[in-house]
Amino acid sequence: MKTYITGILAVLLSACSANADTTLSFGADFKLTLRQSLMDGATMFSSDELSVKTANNQLISGRLLSVDSENLPQSLNIQQYPDYLLKRTPLTNLPPRNCKAIRE
Repeated sequence: MKTYITGILAVLLSACSANADTTLSFGADFKLTLRQSLMDGATMFSSDELSVKTANNQLISGRLLSVDSENLPQSLNIQQYPDYLLKRTPLTNLPPRNCKAIRE
């Protein structure tokens, strides 16, 4: 009976992992799911952030940012920070102190 159950579990686990995606978790609200085809031959590592280097040398990484980790004023809305960095939102909408902090 134990051999039978072990066999069933092995088949079920191999079936589950055959098409499984890999999820990188950077925090409670920030997760990145990668297709299995990207993970074939990939290397996962951690330096300052969790990263994956694919078989064809593409680098995928992520990192949680906060006003503290980026030395930004507490008054800055960190959710808008990527928009300012990528120049999707002009800095002219910010107080001068926040503009200076982002430019530095």
